[in-house]
Amino acid sequence: MHVLSLPFFAGVAGTTILYWFVVPTRWRVALLALVSVLFCATHAPALTGLYLLFGVGAWWAGGRLSSRGSLESRQRLLIAGLVVLVVDLVLWKFVLAPGAVLEGAAGRAAIPSYEQIAVPVGISYLTFRLIHYLVESYRGDLPDRPLSEVLAWLFFFPLFLCGPLMRFGEWTEQTVARPRLAEANGALLRIGVGVVKKAVLADTLGLLLQPVLLDASSQAPGLVLLAVYGVALQLYLDFSGYTDIAIGLGRLLGYRVPENFDWPLTKPNIAQFWRSWHITLYTWIRDYVFFPLFGFRATPFKMYAGAALSIFLFQVWHDLTPGFVALGLWHGLAMVAWQLLQAQKRKRPGLREALQGRGARGLGIAATVSWYAFGNVLFMTSPSHLLAVLRAIVGG
Repeated sequence: MHVLSLPFFAGVAGTTILYWFVVPTRWRVALLALVSVLFCATHAPALTGLYLLFGVGAWWAGGRLSSRGSLESRQRLLIAGLVVLVVDLVLWKFVLAPGAVLEGAAGRAAIPSYEQIAVPVGISYLTFRLIHYLVESYRGDLPDRPLSEVLAWLFFFPLFLCGPLMRFGEWTEQTVARPRLAEANGALLRIGVGVVKKAVLADTLGLLLQPVLLDASSQAPGLVLLAVYGVALQLYLDFSGYTDIAIGLGRLLGYRVPENFDWPLTKPNIAQFWRSWHITLYTWIRDYVFFPLFGFRATPFKMYAGAALSIFLFQVWHDLTPGFVALGLWHGLAMVAWQLLQAQKRKRPGLREALQGRGARGLGIAATVSWYAFGNVLFMTSPSHLLAVLRAIVGG
């Protein structure tokens, strides 16, 4: 069931009416859990049982991780749970069910929408959330809650396909406070903005500009350059449009979902760009990968390696296809270069002052957006085709 289809919005309308006006307050979370699991079943019918098993298992393990058992037994349980989740993710995404590639003109890959790059559907989303749940339960930072609430949070249908990665603490605080239908107009407006961004702007840009990039050698240089930046805008509008819809649907059901974008195309460097793009995934990688592995007694080498690995993981969490691997290496290189520049700025006050002016900020934005835009060409095609696009732009 596509999130921009009439059946989906009819289901949302029916769920909203049941949630606010029919079902007693004490059963609302159970209704959300049921509807969300059914939504999962429409997208991943063969895996919904496995997802439910993992959800129930994580809830059971979380209760024991947060109890006063021996430290050694709790550590063993945490490690076992993390190993099971990570191995399952690797098997399903990278061994058993590698992502399909969309084919465009001349047999080259076209940029997929964000509903089409997660195979199997929802596996990364659920795995990352369950890792968060187990780790925070072990740390004692999560309260014991009913199974229905954990499943409602885990499968929450507005977020299931594309996020954001809402943490359990954020969810349960609002559940305990009993959500109220106080932002219906704002919720509908946010949904409408998302639909326009995705279905009108992003899809139109893709229809007009992707064929230009896929056959760049026969196009005018200016048109190819326009297509490079236009397709970059398309990808942003596609993903942020889905996020707007998810945030609006969450508000319609009384939940404030965390924001996932902070105007990334206006940021003056690659580090700020990725801190502003898919914010909830960035903070998850920061908290559960970078800080534990590279933040303790950090050395320059650990900082560079951590930045490169984090941004690489940021890309390949979608799929371990050549396009995402290339994109991870592309932006990992940029992150290391940015860290090296920061080190030089600390050593050279003149360089730091030169890079703080208004003109330098404008150049930084242009360079960052350009790196992102040409990286998308690499992602959607191949290194050789990126060179072909560059030759077409310079008229070679």
